[in-house]
Amino acid sequence: MTARPVLSKDSIVATCRTDDRQGSYRVYDHRGEEQWTYELDGSFPAPPTISQSTIYGGDPEGTVFALREADGEILWERSFGDEQEGGSVSAPVTVDETSVYVPVWSSAERGIYALSRENGSTRWKIEGPRIQSVMVRMGDLLLVSYPSYDLAAFDVDSGERRWSQSLDERRISPPAVGHGTVVISDEATLYGCDIATGERQWSLGCNPDPNSQPVIAGDVVVVQCESGLVGCSVSGGERLWSLDHGSNAPVVPVQNGFVYHPETTKFSAFTICQR
Repeated sequence: MTARPVLSKDSIVATCRTDDRQGSYRVYDHRGEEQWTYELDGSFPAPPTISQSTIYGGDPEGTVFALREADGEILWERSFGDEQEGGSVSAPVTVDETSVYVPVWSSAERGIYALSRENGSTRWKIEGPRIQSVMVRMGDLLLVSYPSYDLAAFDVDSGERRWSQSLDERRISPPAVGHGTVVISDEATLYGCDIATGERQWSLGCNPDPNSQPVIAGDVVVVQCESGLVGCSVSGGERLWSLDHGSNAPVVPVQNGFVYHPETTKFSAFTICQR
């Protein structure tokens, strides 16, 4: 697998590398029995998104598609790019009630596209940005991390930019949202920004890993840093605790806490006490 599995109430979807030129989505039921496989062009595809019994995804050659979760039937698909260069889908797509938001990395059609989840037609597009990380839909905003300093919020109905916030370092993480706060990091600092205006509310110097998305569990932000995990308050950014682990494994939020994989043969579960 090239990414952690994606789960729904009925399925487990594994994103796999088949060989140097191809990948695949392999779909299992919760007993671990394989149900079907969908082949992808490109060896390192982004993981899919599951919504209302439909699997949405894209491949490194620029094809975006919707698959029926039960049997893998193609509901719709469309391609980006041109004959000279494919339109690589560079991160997982984001899905809401009406749209599939797709980051396309191509000189011909580079940008962010809002596609109809019913048939894949274009609702709006933002030309230019080369997005490399997952986008977050919250309320009427689409939150996007640019690879050079900026966090931006776009209106989900029109694609109009509502606000943007520049950070201090070049590489920035995907955003996380909770309690009216957008949490994001660069290579030196973790930030909390107001979701309505983008204004900085707090910052915490902790040398975060900008490749890792912060995780919000209850009223605590958990972030992967050079020395391990750091927990801080969502509302004020105060450092609450730290865990000395060297693993870069993702943190997965669960009820009242989170699960972490600090070693190759070990899982750890932690409870977060709410204040």
